[in-house]
Amino acid sequence: MQWSVRFKAAIGNALEYYDVAIFAAVSIYLSEEFKQLGYANATEMIWSIFALRLVIRPLGGYVIGRYADRVGKKSALVLTSIISGGGDFRNGIIAYPISRCVYTNCCFTATGDIII
Repeated sequence: MQWSVRFKAAIGNALEYYDVAIFAAVSIYLSEEFKQLGYANATEMIWSIFALRLVIRPLGGYVIGRYADRVGKKSALVLTSIISGGGDFRNGIIAYPISRCVYTNCCFTATGDIII
């Protein structure tokens, strides 16, 4: 394996763990916000979102990878951009009720971030 490929893989892996670290750091504040909104299980909700993202991401990678093999990488990139952008857009415009929408948006964003 060439060093440039190894370096690019290491950069991608570092960015992935940076995303996880940011969510872990912000989860304390999100939990407090959910508690103020009246959710009794706020901490469990936040960590279940985190767990859901870790489960959905490899599953989305498999599905989108199969799609890319059949149709092409360019169309798979467009598809993941639309899915990820749709999830991010929904997160941006939805203020309340936040509990159910965050789970579905997390699935869309995690699935869409596979190739981007």
